Amino acid sequence: MSMTIYTNTKPVPFNARTASTVWKNLFLGALIALFAIVGIASVSLSAAPAFAQEVEVADISAVNCSQNQVIQVVNDVGVQLNVFELDVSADAENATANAMFSHDLATLGIHEINGAGVNPKDGKLYGSALMADRETAYSVRIGPEGIEFLGEMDFTFIADFDVNGRYYYVPRGTQRV
Repeated sequence: MSMTIYTNTKPVPFNARTASTVWKNLFLGALIALFAIVGIASVSLSAAPAFAQEVEVADISAVNCSQNQVIQVVNDVGVQLNVFELDVSADAENATANAMFSHDLATLGIHEINGAGVNPKDGKLYGSALMADRETAYSVRIGPEGIEFLGEMDFTFIADFDVNGRYYYVPRGTQRV
């Protein structure tokens, strides 16, 4: 199972040449080095917000990664979260974005979701949700069924999973390099 996640506030073009295994491995090595220098943060779980959707863990489905697709998570900040599958099979340099699902962020009080990635252990999409107050953030599980709040955490733009399913992230505002 191989998958690349891009999380940003605007869609970006995908170039398969830059996503080669060599580049992926170099990026992963650089990310691990950055975590070692900055210090690895951990998710501390606490109660979900009172307004959170009541979605059970088993209700969030895994992302289908049988085709080695590329997943892109795009925010319309404060309004909507859109998750796309990028089809690189027909034209690797000009990938076609196919909508997988979307969620209304405003009704959940979410400003944006970032630091998204697929956990290799359960195949589910996780991320960091910054709430409308722009101070509070939660670890979330994301699927077509909804957004599940897992626990309070520091908001992050930089995150990834290791092969054992551990979620590593650099908290927002970290100044060390």
